[in-house]
Amino acid sequence: MYKISRTRALYDFLGSMNLAVTLLVMLAIASVIGTVVKQGEPFQNYIIKFGPFWAEVFDRLGIFNIYSTGWFVVVILFLILSTATCVIRHVPVFTREMRSWAEKLSAIALLHQPNHTTISCTQPPAADQIATTLQQQGFKTRIYNREDGTLVTGKKGQWNRLGYFFTHVGIIVILAGAVIDSNLMLKYRVLTDQAEPETRNLPISQVNPKAILPPDNLSFRGSVTIPEGRSADFIFLPYDRGYFVQMLPFELAVKDFQIEYYDTGMPKSFVTELILTDKQTGETIEKKIAVNHPLIWGDYAIYQSSFSDGGSRLELSIYPLEASQIQPVKIQTAVNRTEILNTNVGRFRLEFDDFKLHNIIQLDEEEAQKTGRKTRNNGPTIIYKVRNDQGIAWEYETYMMPNQQEGRWFFISGVRQSVAEPYRYLFIPADENKQLTRFFAFLQLLNDDQARLHLFANFIKESPAFNTLSVREQALQVQLWQNLTDLFRKQGFKGIDQFIEENVPEDKRKEVRDFYFSQLSFALQTLYVGLLKQQGLIKSREELSDFDKQWFDDALVAINSLPHYGPPLFIQLDRFQHVEATGLQVTKSPGKGIVYLGSLMLALGVFLMFYLRYQRLWVLIQPEENRLILAAKDAKNTPEMQQLFTQFTKQIKYLCTEK
Repeated sequence: MYKISRTRALYDFLGSMNLAVTLLVMLAIASVIGTVVKQGEPFQNYIIKFGPFWAEVFDRLGIFNIYSTGWFVVVILFLILSTATCVIRHVPVFTREMRSWAEKLSAIALLHQPNHTTISCTQPPAADQIATTLQQQGFKTRIYNREDGTLVTGKKGQWNRLGYFFTHVGIIVILAGAVIDSNLMLKYRVLTDQAEPETRNLPISQVNPKAILPPDNLSFRGSVTIPEGRSADFIFLPYDRGYFVQMLPFELAVKDFQIEYYDTGMPKSFVTELILTDKQTGETIEKKIAVNHPLIWGDYAIYQSSFSDGGSRLELSIYPLEASQIQPVKIQTAVNRTEILNTNVGRFRLEFDDFKLHNIIQLDEEEAQKTGRKTRNNGPTIIYKVRNDQGIAWEYETYMMPNQQEGRWFFISGVRQSVAEPYRYLFIPADENKQLTRFFAFLQLLNDDQARLHLFANFIKESPAFNTLSVREQALQVQLWQNLTDLFRKQGFKGIDQFIEENVPEDKRKEVRDFYFSQLSFALQTLYVGLLKQQGLIKSREELSDFDKQWFDDALVAINSLPHYGPPLFIQLDRFQHVEATGLQVTKSPGKGIVYLGSLMLALGVFLMFYLRYQRLWVLIQPEENRLILAAKDAKNTPEMQQLFTQFTKQIKYLCTEK
């Protein structure tokens, strides 16, 4: 008896409305989270967004891959079980009710129906007449002769009860399709050590065999990036903090990729001309796919999801920023490649991450009025990392062409040490030919102690203001300029401030600071004028143009920023060959058709439940008592039912009067 009670309690619990509502609320909350929080991103992105602590907590809860977490699938399975229990419990009852004519209801039971009335009639109408009247209202009728009189019973809309069946079974079918398309089998394979996700960034040939899934995998959703003119027969499935390589029964080749942009620089549309080749039959399908226009092949769907650089080939010049002879190193590389660079200041790893052909920016109102345009294209950029032997990396965004800022032209390069930081930009002024030649010549001079010493010495010899000084005083003056210039080059203006803070008494600091900065300014101007003389651009300081003076000020700002620019390297893009790549999402979802069937059943069930009313009418003819008992009921005592009952009562009274 106790076992029966426990079984019954479990049965009642599984079929209870409270459990079903609770499970539905859990699924709704999970769906909201899955909509708000972008799914399947690299874990590092979540650390940046939520911080290390909450990223770890959310990861353990499965927030970042919520639709494939174990608890989400368990909730679905319990909801299937709960809904199936409800169907098993209620469908037989509804079936009996649909088939029943309720012909055994007594006169007292009829008088307790939601709508009822009694009509006195000396000559009651015949049962056939009443049945005909009911049939005219769309009711099916039956006539039963009983001891207390003749009962005419009618019903319509009995298929309304099928709405409950279709609605609940439709939910079960939809959830079953969702389970089929989930990665439940993959989780099982991981738990049983049949599969293991790869966490290293390796070529496909070196990936752990346990991380490579066969083409007959039941269902999956993954992505792959394929450059123009290349092909692939696999995709990557993100899993936990690693990935699986899912092999495909076909090969995808990108024949062409086309992208259009709005004036704002945002992508307007991108289309891939794709060739699918079946590995078994050799059959090929060629189709252009775009966003929301996938290629369907059996249970597989290939979607256009994104685009990126496909390994654009780059020709670069690498300038050593601290060398006394700045001769650029020329290299040829490509996006997604890594280069090793050995320098006299260390060994660096260059990681080329991306190339952008267009960089469209919005102009402010003033500039838009001057140019008559709302946007400006700042031209190509390369995005790369420079990593030292300790693994510390700096990320750079460097523009290929000079860009105009406040009427002047600059070569621009941004740097940051974390993706959570904004770029700090270095603005190198372009010379009169819009080149970097003058800047690196000036920087080389600042780096070369002997060249500086030679210019300072010649200046003192040729300057009447310093001829009166003794040889020792002249040497001290040159040494002061050398020291200040060297300190500025290595640490910027802050280096001089820091030197004063550490070596000069507080009451003398302002005086010394003014003196040092005036001497530094004079020394830098002397070097700059000497450089222009050597290049044959001017013969004296008085010939400096406004452009030369402004360029000098901008150059000092740039040189002051170099100590914070990271490793002493400047990488300039000389030439490129642009290669684009398409981002494809490939899904295998055999449960999709099942979900469609369940959705159709659900829609049909909702229609039957809400738009088909299950109505019953009874007329008990009691000739011995000269009366008729009329009763009616609906699933709900709606105004429509009351109106129908009132109209039917009038018709029966008319039949009595007619008699």
